[in-house]
Amino acid sequence: MTKLIIMLLLVPTMGVALGTLVTSAQAQTQDAPDERRDREARAHFDAARLAYEDGRFEEAMNSFLRSFELSQRVTLHYNIAAAAERAGNLELAQRHYQLYLEALPDASNRSYTEARLRVIGETLSRQRELEAAAEAARVPVPSTDAPQVSVPADRGEAATRGGATPIGAIALIGAGGGALVASLGLGLRARSIHSNLEANCPDGRCAPDREPTANRMARLAHVSDALLGVGLAAGVTGVVWAVVAGRHRAADEVSPVSVSCGRSGCAVSGQLRF
Repeated sequence: MTKLIIMLLLVPTMGVALGTLVTSAQAQTQDAPDERRDREARAHFDAARLAYEDGRFEEAMNSFLRSFELSQRVTLHYNIAAAAERAGNLELAQRHYQLYLEALPDASNRSYTEARLRVIGETLSRQRELEAAAEAARVPVPSTDAPQVSVPADRGEAATRGGATPIGAIALIGAGGGALVASLGLGLRARSIHSNLEANCPDGRCAPDREPTANRMARLAHVSDALLGVGLAAGVTGVVWAVVAGRHRAADEVSPVSVSCGRSGCAVSGQLRF
């Protein structure tokens, strides 16, 4: 009888122990995906940091973005913005700098982040102005469907003399070349400032007294990129215009017509090139 009572008392105790083991196993199963996500997020973060230090800013930006997707750590907004700005993706940099300040309004580097936002905002405004000016100055390329005007035979030589390259095409090519030269000069200057900052700013963090220099470098780099785009667009448009205009002149050329008369009558000879 005593043995039976002892066995009955042990059954609930064993049940509690087994229940505890099952609950613990379930908790470990639930925590495993989170741990894997954290490890993956850390791996992407480390890869992004190495890419940033090597100057592969677009790769760093993408790795920081993936790390944020996995971990949702708001401090990564700043890393994403810094890499995006260096990669030239100013819209993305602007958005993540703003998200960083919204998530951490009391961040220790708030003043520096606000300064970066001001520089990016000014640069984007200038880029939009340059793009609008280039669009307004763009001259439409002559259409191949335009009606052809026949030139009388006795004016063939005058038409040939007037077949110079259009002034508008020459102006566009010249403006494009000037923009490219200016872009090269600004880019070299920005590169020089960047090298100086890298030598004096360990780990990518500069002292407050060097912030104006960093801002100036960013402005020069952004304006250089904008001028590069405008110069290429203007130059290509001018070249295409000149080529198309030359083809139109070749199609319109008519050889002089000669007339000869003899005893049997008169004959007209000439050539028409297509």
